[in-house]
Amino acid sequence: LNPNIKIEVHEIQLDENNIEDVINNYDFIVEASDNFETKFLVNDTCIKLGIPFVIGGVFQFEGQMITVLPQKTACYRCVFKEIPVSGTYPTTGEEGVMGTTAGFFGLIEANEAIKFLVFKDKDRLLANKILHADLQYNSFDTFDVERDINCICGGNS
Repeated sequence: LNPNIKIEVHEIQLDENNIEDVINNYDFIVEASDNFETKFLVNDTCIKLGIPFVIGGVFQFEGQMITVLPQKTACYRCVFKEIPVSGTYPTTGEEGVMGTTAGFFGLIEANEAIKFLVFKDKDRLLANKILHADLQYNSFDTFDVERDINCICGGNS
């Protein structure tokens, strides 16, 4: 491994009381949690602190992801608006997720982090785009997304 890379493990549950202390000193955040609450918490905190990030989510054979550059691109909240009401959607705990799906999206999220850190060029990233893949039917799509002028990310700036 590169001796200049510093890896820190935080064995805690992220919440609004500790997230800023945990992520504040990083150049890029990779979010891969299994719940909407954490995804929105990471999105909102990274926007507030100006830290670029990627958010990915998987369910059974499907997944989606977006890379966000604060003050420059659409964020997770621009696309999904608010946390869905618990119980109105199936969860991975109830319905499962294929390990290969999580692995596939994990690799793409890692690739986004590498591209950002090496090139810092939004044209190479999934910025202002959602990648959706259905690995059961080998379907891969990207959808353009726009900043919401009323979003916390400052879409109107």
